[in-house]
Order: sequence, then C-alpha cells, then structure tokens
Amino acid sequence: MCGHCHAMRVWLVLWSLGAVCLAYLRVPYDDEWFTIELAQDTTRAQFWQALNGDVHPPWLALLDRGIAGLWGAPIALQLSRIAAVALSIALLARSLRERLQLPAGAFVLAACHPIVLFYAGSARWYPFLLLAHVLRLHAVWHEQPTRRAGAFIGGSLLGSATTYLDALFLAHDCIWFVCRARRQHARWRAIAPPVVAAAGCVPLLLWLSPLQTSSLFTSARHSRHSLASMAQWAGLGLAGETALPLPFTWLGLACVIAAAGALVLTCRSRTTRCFGGYVLSYTAAWIAACTFGVAHPRYSLLLWISYMLLVLSERSAAAPWLRLVNGLGACQLAIALLLAASGRGFFKADLNALAADDCTELHAADHARALIVPYRRIAALARRECGVHTQPEEAAQLAGLRRELAVPGEYYLISYQTRSSLALTQARVQELLMARCTASPVHSFGKTPHAGLSPERSSAYRRFSSQRFVCGAD
Repeated sequence: MCGHCHAMRVWLVLWSLGAVCLAYLRVPYDDEWFTIELAQDTTRAQFWQALNGDVHPPWLALLDRGIAGLWGAPIALQLSRIAAVALSIALLARSLRERLQLPAGAFVLAACHPIVLFYAGSARWYPFLLLAHVLRLHAVWHEQPTRRAGAFIGGSLLGSATTYLDALFLAHDCIWFVCRARRQHARWRAIAPPVVAAAGCVPLLLWLSPLQTSSLFTSARHSRHSLASMAQWAGLGLAGETALPLPFTWLGLACVIAAAGALVLTCRSRTTRCFGGYVLSYTAAWIAACTFGVAHPRYSLLLWISYMLLVLSERSAAAPWLRLVNGLGACQLAIALLLAASGRGFFKADLNALAADDCTELHAADHARALIVPYRRIAALARRECGVHTQPEEAAQLAGLRRELAVPGEYYLISYQTRSSLALTQARVQELLMARCTASPVHSFGKTPHAGLSPERSSAYRRFSSQRFVCGAD
C-alpha cells in the first residue's frame, strides 16, 4: 500500500511540473484574460458590473481576487487550478484503483489527456468543477458511501459555487449516492441528511449571491443543439480537441472506437458493470448539458479521464480486436499532446499565436509615438512573439492614456474583435481616441492558423484590428 502511495506521489509531482510548465510558457487565451483582468485590473464597481453580465456564480471570481491580492501574476491563478486537478487525480486513484485494477501511474497517464493537461492550468472554472465531481465520486464509490458524506457535501458546495450547470450533475450524483448506500444496506436516516444538505447547496448559494439571479435564468435558455454538434463535442473530446487534416482525421475515429469498446467491455464484466453504468449515465448527463449551449470538450474533464481509465483497464488492453484501435488512438492523443504544447493544431493554443504577417502589422507602428493595446493578451503576444513594446492601458483606467494624449503625435490602437465584456476597456479607449484625434479606417488582421479550418475560413476569421490616430494637444 505504501509503495502505491509513493509511486502516486512521484507521478503526481511529475504531472504537476509538466502542467505548470505548459501554463507558464503559453500566453493565456481569451477566456482566461476575462478571469485575470477581473481579478487584477478592475475597480469594485467594474468587478460587479462585469459579473452581473456573466452567467457564472461570483464565488470563484472573489477567490481569484483574493489570490491576486497576495500574488498578482496570472500564474498564481493557474497554480490554484493545477492543485485542484492534482488533488482530483489522487482522489480518483484512491477511489477506483482496486475496482479497475489499475496501477497508480495509470491515473496520471489518464490525466495526460491533451484536454485535461492543457485546461488544468486554465485560469477558469473547469478544474474546480472536476474536483467537485471527483469529491462526489469519491463518496459514491466508497464501500460505505455514508461515511464519506462530508466529501459528498463538500463536492456539492464546490460545484454549486463553480457553475450553475452543476445542478444537473448534483441530481445525477444524488441518485447514485442513494442507490449505492442502499445497496450497502445503509439506513434512510443515514442517507437523507447528506443528500438534503448537498441538494440545499444550490438554493443556499443562490440566496447568498449578490448577483441578480433573475438575469441568469433568462440567459440560461434551452438551445437545440443538433446531433452533429453533440457528435463533434464527443469526438473532439475523446480525440484531444485536435482537428488534423485528412487522412490523419481518421486517427480521431480510433479514439472514439477505443472508448466505445472499452465501455462495452466494462459494462459486460461482472466486477466493473456498475461503474460502467456510472460512466454511461454521466455521459448522458453531459449530453443533456450540451443542449444548454455548453458543447465544448473543456468543460468535461472528468469524462475524458474516465474514458481514458476504461481504455487503460486490463480488459480493454487484453481484447485482441481492440489492440490495434487502442494503438492508433494512442498515436492520435500523443500527436494532440505535442500540438497542444507547441501551440499548433490545438484550437485554444492556436489562438495564442501570431503569424509573421501579424508581426509585420505591429512593426508598421514602430514609427508612431505609441502602440496602444488595451487588451493585455495582445500586448503579451506582441512582446513574446514579435518583440514589440506596447503601451498597455493602465489598470483598465483612462488616466494614463489621457496624460499620454496631451503630447501631439501619431498613435496606433490594436483591438481584439469581440462582443464580450473583454471589449469594454478597449471600447472606452477607442471612444477617447475618437473624441481627441483624427482616425483612419479600421484594418483587420490576425488569421487563425488552425489545421482544422480551411484556408478560406482561416483567412476570414480575423481576430484583431488596427487603427491609426493623429492626435493634437488638448
């Protein structure tokens, strides 16, 4: 037992170092900058205004604001997420190692799935949702679930504080908790309190929330996602969110077949049939969640870990008809992992790249008095990949820019084309420039170098815009 614990610690340390390196070396993508700027660069009024327009609970944003007060670097927020995923892996190994007959290293290998490793260091809510679900799984699959009531309630509280979406999965896990406890002959008086306490987390946090919950329910409308969208969510998730050109696309199909075959073998085995049913019902819950507009693989970290564990199980590895498929699927995930680390071929990594043409666009402003970049992600990309020094807007306030514009000269504004709340600061900056300066036409640039996009779509998907302003003194 101690040998397994030591091996688990070693594997977890290695995995955590890899996740930290990946998070540190890449530039945070768009959604992350919303979290980062909300924690670091907003006034109290701007903070609550942005959250009121969002569809997430305020609790993680408040936690991030506290972390940023202690350490202002974005990596501090990312480290908190990596710690949550590392704890999730340890709990999964403790809960399922004997049931699935897997060594400790298999759980770490499952967490090397490209989506899991990449988004483990994402300054967003997905890693905390993973931990919430794993805490409840830890209680459900204990020999006596009622003895892990604290973990079940804690996971429910964390999940409800992370996303309103967790209510669907809380209902799913409550059913499994009751069924598993009754199968272990637990009495209702031992089962009812943790289930009632866990279910009470949702209305409690809604009642405590300072946000206007009425706007939440009007925005969380049911949307009809086609079967094609759900198939894309499942396929990209199992294949590591990497869209390769033909004929390499068929490697992704091998991942889907391997996962489906492993699930069938798990459900057919007498010792693992029950857990196979849990994975199947958990998948069904995610398919239901997809109909509410959350059809993106990065939300479903536990799902991809679970299927990886089933593929790595002894039964799946021993099946002759699955060996070749498993090998092809492993090649696909290895390619996806390399592409995620290199910043090519993995969608969110691709959004962190500037092509040579983009750098030329930025260098065209070298003669100007200042290159104004209100959005910090573009400033970080310009410094790292193009060696361009920018004039970032100071802490989302306009005082520094007003002083800058007191000196006549030529200025360039680089903006990010989005309608999200990320664009609020750059809209204020553009309004100030338009009021004080003479503007040239807007020029769009920045195509996405993603292998899954055709050249036409890649060229059409312009992410940035530049605009020249000739300004005089007040």
